Amino acid sequence: HGMEQVLLGPHQQQLLWREVISRSPYGKRLLQPSTTARDVMFSWSLCRQWLIPIFADDVYLNEDAFAFRQWALAFQERCNKNGWTDDASLAGNLAVLIAKAGKTKNIALNIVLAGFDEFTPCQKAMFEALKTARCNVRELAVQPRQAKVMAYGVHDCRGEIQAAARWARGLLESDPSCSIGIVAHNLQ
Repeated sequence: HGMEQVLLGPHQQQLLWREVISRSPYGKRLLQPSTTARDVMFSWSLCRQWLIPIFADDVYLNEDAFAFRQWALAFQERCNKNGWTDDASLAGNLAVLIAKAGKTKNIALNIVLAGFDEFTPCQKAMFEALKTARCNVRELAVQPRQAKVMAYGVHDCRGEIQAAARWARGLLESDPSCSIGIVAHNLQ
């Protein structure tokens, strides 16, 4: 990571995977290389985000797993050689750069994380690197809403629309600043 890196766009990443796969001995036997490239790209992304090692050399692998390892190594090699990075590697690369920068200068940033269900290990590593570099990273707790579900029966579509409109009007009259959403199936 000694030089600046260029983030490849989604189409460029897909093309690079297709090229890596088609140049390999395994790729020449594939009937649908573009579908394989998409699946391999997804598997690579999962491995990178969840810090799953892509098979050690001394592990016995079936032919598919062996092909995946070869493709992943070739993809990584091409990226390193050309100063490229992909979406799946971005958080990990940022964590390394942040850790290096944090040793030499103070990174005065405030970052608030909101609306996440869970973080991947790769994201956690990046946030830890930011904290180590004296960046203020905090998670905003999502406030649970008071949910109330009611069901009404109506005879036809027109009655349904009128009931929804009356309900919305009643809410607005009680609280003009409220947000209201109405989901209508097959609305013409």
